[in-house]
Amino acid sequence: MMDHKVLMSARMRLMVGLLILVVFASFSLLPRRQSATAASEKPVRQGFFYDRPSDGTATQTAISRMRLVVLGRGVSWYRDLKAAGYSGIGLEYLLGNEVNGPWTTPGSSCDSSYVPPKNSAAYNVGDFCKYIHPNESWFLHNGLGERLYGRRGDGRGYVYQMNPASSGWSQFLATRAARDLIGDSVQGKIGFDGIYLDNIGLRTYKVRNQISNSDGTVREFSSDAAYRNAVVGHLGVVRSALRGAGPLWANLIDDRNISAADYMPIVDKLDGFLNESWAMTYPSESGQFSASQWNNVLTIAEQTLSQGKGVFSVVQGSKDNYTRQRFGLASYLLVTNTTQHYFRYASASSYGSWWQYDNYNVALGAPKGKRYQVGTTWRRDFECGYVEVDPSARTGAIVETTCSSDSAPSDTTAPTVSLTAPAAGVTLSGTGVTITAAASDNVGIAGVQFTLNGANLGSVDTSAPYEMTWDTTTVANGTHVLSAVARDAAGNTTTSAPVSITVSNTTTTPTNLLGNGGFEELAADTTNKPATWSTSTTSFATSATWTRSSTSKQGGSYAGKHQATDTYVRTYRQVVSGLTAGKAYTYAGWVNIPTAPTTAGWTFRLEVTWRNSSNTAISTSQVKSYTAATSGWNQVTANVVAPANTTNADVRIVASGVNNPIYIDDVSFGASGSTGPGDTTPPTISLTSPAAGATVLGSAVNVAANASDNVEVAAVQFKVGTTNIGAEDTTAPYEMTWDTT
Repeated sequence: MMDHKVLMSARMRLMVGLLILVVFASFSLLPRRQSATAASEKPVRQGFFYDRPSDGTATQTAISRMRLVVLGRGVSWYRDLKAAGYSGIGLEYLLGNEVNGPWTTPGSSCDSSYVPPKNSAAYNVGDFCKYIHPNESWFLHNGLGERLYGRRGDGRGYVYQMNPASSGWSQFLATRAARDLIGDSVQGKIGFDGIYLDNIGLRTYKVRNQISNSDGTVREFSSDAAYRNAVVGHLGVVRSALRGAGPLWANLIDDRNISAADYMPIVDKLDGFLNESWAMTYPSESGQFSASQWNNVLTIAEQTLSQGKGVFSVVQGSKDNYTRQRFGLASYLLVTNTTQHYFRYASASSYGSWWQYDNYNVALGAPKGKRYQVGTTWRRDFECGYVEVDPSARTGAIVETTCSSDSAPSDTTAPTVSLTAPAAGVTLSGTGVTITAAASDNVGIAGVQFTLNGANLGSVDTSAPYEMTWDTTTVANGTHVLSAVARDAAGNTTTSAPVSITVSNTTTTPTNLLGNGGFEELAADTTNKPATWSTSTTSFATSATWTRSSTSKQGGSYAGKHQATDTYVRTYRQVVSGLTAGKAYTYAGWVNIPTAPTTAGWTFRLEVTWRNSSNTAISTSQVKSYTAATSGWNQVTANVVAPANTTNADVRIVASGVNNPIYIDDVSFGASGSTGPGDTTPPTISLTSPAAGATVLGSAVNVAANASDNVEVAAVQFKVGTTNIGAEDTTAPYEMTWDTT
């Protein structure tokens, strides 16, 4: 069934026909559930964390409603629950990549009298100074080489960020977790059913931007992909140490833009995971999930549950925000399997309160099938009702009806669709081109999606007339292919005949928002440092790592030159303001790396960190990453799009582990010209798994691809027919787990 895949370079998207797979499924007929039984089935399974409830919740009430609890090793309440008859799962809370400790620096003295909280692996007095402090490779460091740390909110010392790639740290955590769960010669097991590791990051955003001494750099990791690979290995060490004695869960954080393909290798090392901002962000965050981000979160939950693993969905909000609570619960009901999926609506500022709502008692019965989309709304039918969610409007409905286990007759007739404008062969230009389509179906059209070169163009149009306005200045001049995909409520789709058109716009030159992009101006000191460019390290004045060069240059009299005798990470940047969210900007320049640095894992990167009006980092777009020497001067030109809420940005040049000279010249950053950047070379792609003609079945089929581009691959999108499966994979290796059922 899989025959297409979409690959996106920094400028364009390309659809490539690949192969056809045969998918087999086995079916059996089962007796239908009687309505009386269905009416009594309540699909909401509640969970709780991290301490005894502080709101007076009675033990018997907790026993009757809680199905999963996560508590610290020093919390005696779990023993009280077990003694009173609790039959659910109890997990011991441990920090997964953090350790509490006194104030220390590399090589400093250590206060061995520090009394740690019981929620980290170094939970005994003296543990931090004896086991953690002497091992510098166990810590993560910022660009200046400082241990990354945060101050505890309760004043009980500091929280240090640990390195998941350190085998010593992984083994220490694994030993302590196994000691508590299984017991050893030091102590007996303490009575929990399994282990829960808190704050397992899926990318480096938190440690790069949100720790007390974050400076935008994590010295040990040059990419999020490398960090995730380390986390996979770290969890594998812990899982192996537990020897199957109990489940291993984790709180997976920093995951808003993580694709299922990057998520699932981490889930593979776990028996379940908690998502602390599931379906919605924290109320204090400036932006909310987009519909696609929301769908990605639900898709990951579905894939996890289909593997027999658990999911704990936590939705954040205030107690009396019933619209938010209902949206979160309805989203949960869209994907729950009613056995291993847990839910909690809470506020991070008052986790001690266990809020209860009438809709937790909803008796929908068993689900009739999986969720399906009708326009912008997602729906799932149950034997005694249904749920509907509009992720764009963030509204949800939970409706109980007369119980029935009979399924409606299936609709297998595909809709018809044709593109009615523009006509084939026309030449287009400007920002207001109208695209229209005609579509019909035997039952009804749920939506029409226009596509450009096989990639979605605009959003789904859910009502006739089916049309949209296209800004042709967002693509390169040349030939492009338009089409329309019609979908009915049953999920049947039809793609129209393709229409080939030509785009021809007048080229404009972006206004450079950077100062001294040619490095001609000298700073007002004696270090030969280029003016305007700031640096993240205070050592440049004495070590002269950031200078001007008159011998190797692309244009003018000078170029920028980075040279260091050490392997620190250094970031040179300019701040640009007045940016517009959703707008494309061109980052261009020339780079010359005569001799590759000798440091293992070195990189030289051009990137943009987007910031909101509060100057909080939103995300980072990587324009180009060099890991090898160049053959003379290499030109870089690429478009990057400002994400939602962007008002300003750091235009960055990052040298990580670079101990040989690197030159850069004629750097510019500005609003994209109407023809886009100068990269017109499409990427190359091949599907590496499964093999052509293979027969696949089951819920965990590996789908993988190789992709390359003359500038850089921005993302890979897998498809079944014309339908996306999973989210875009933005980092190599490009792969995902496919549920063929």
